[in-house]
Amino acid sequence: LKKENYDVVISHYPFSSHIVASLIKNKYQKIKWISDFVDLWSLNHLYQFINFRRKIDEFIEIKTLKRSDKIITTERTFAKKMKKLHKRDISYIPHTTEQFEGPELVNKNVFETNNKSINIRYFGTFYQEMQSENFEIFIKAWSKLIKFHQDEIRQKKLILKLEFYGTKSLEISRLKSDKILGPTI
Repeated sequence: LKKENYDVVISHYPFSSHIVASLIKNKYQKIKWISDFVDLWSLNHLYQFINFRRKIDEFIEIKTLKRSDKIITTERTFAKKMKKLHKRDISYIPHTTEQFEGPELVNKNVFETNNKSINIRYFGTFYQEMQSENFEIFIKAWSKLIKFHQDEIRQKKLILKLEFYGTKSLEISRLKSDKILGPTI
């Protein structure tokens, strides 16, 4: 840092990276610091320590992120929780886009393949509070894609598969009975 002129530091995971970024920001105050959260720190719904420990982590999180110029997360629900804890605006930038209209979705080259099947695999957990957001957006896009290209899919005899590996989800189980999506899941 002494030899180079950096404009921005971005901290992500593990949470200790935010502590390091906070120390850098403290020493080099002109550098902008963006702290990025894909998962929550002390407010994580999978937090496994006792409440006393959670309070300590909350304290450390608040003290650490006080110097951050911008806090971002990938989930709207996470942003709301963090805003309540940090008493400041938290930016929300989703991993998926909420705009599934236009030529990107219905591009005729989507199914140009010599393969007989297209498999999309997701490894991980769909947490209940997140399913209503990005998962629903993704499923709507997948459904639109299938509907728009259904003639091409039939003609090429393509087998489309969405495969989910991880914790069982009621939402995914429900989608299996859907007339259009069911055969692909």
